[in-house]
Amino acid sequence: MNLFKEHAVRDYGAAAARIPVIDFGPVFGGAPGALRSVASAARHACENVGFFYALNHGVPEAVIDRAFAASRQFHALPLADKLKLRLDQNNIGYLPINASVQGASTVHKATRPNQNESFFVSHDRGSEHPDVIAGKPLRGRNQWPDGVAELRRDMMAYFRALGAMCDRMLPVFAVALDMQADFFVPFFANEGHANLRFLHYPPQDADDDNVFGQAPHTDNSFMTVLARTDVPGLAVRLPPNGPMGENGLRRRSSPAPF
Repeated sequence: MNLFKEHAVRDYGAAAARIPVIDFGPVFGGAPGALRSVASAARHACENVGFFYALNHGVPEAVIDRAFAASRQFHALPLADKLKLRLDQNNIGYLPINASVQGASTVHKATRPNQNESFFVSHDRGSEHPDVIAGKPLRGRNQWPDGVAELRRDMMAYFRALGAMCDRMLPVFAVALDMQADFFVPFFANEGHANLRFLHYPPQDADDDNVFGQAPHTDNSFMTVLARTDVPGLAVRLPPNGPMGENGLRRRSSPAPF
């Protein structure tokens, strides 16, 4: 049986209610006491659920909409054009369907390739950037298709907006870990490593066993941000023994993770 059917929740409303909603507006606005209260909420969410919704995150909806439009524009390009931008050693570029397997996952043993195509971008460095010249790992240049300057513009606007949001969240995670608020700041200075992944999940048969858009996994990065859409695509594995007895998979929306 397909994993999602085997472990699907029975009550979506109850399952959704178990994913906390954290309002970042007060801490971003500098409200007295907000940093500690939001940090406490983030700590509880990370330790007990693993996910949370970010309210008042500060990324304009127009920037998000243009980024998703750019993603659709990219994935509509002919395959031959996208393959010219194949993923490189810096994890930047295009990854086609059937080109990756979630082999290192500790939560599920995937045996078949992921059914998604992805376009990765990072900081938009020029050819004269010192790290590019030095060939430093994970400090390379973005790859862009020819003749679509607006795609680069809108994707990088989204990259910068998400980066600014995540920088503003760093004190929250530091305080949540009982550290000084600025503890993480130096680690993300000077273009700290970040990738923005524009994903496309083609329709697939949900009855096909062990086939996934992206196989079950846990992320190995410091922080992952996923923007919601109206197309279901992501599933969250909730902790066991929660309210309503739910311990299955709660489908969320198709992501554009950072």
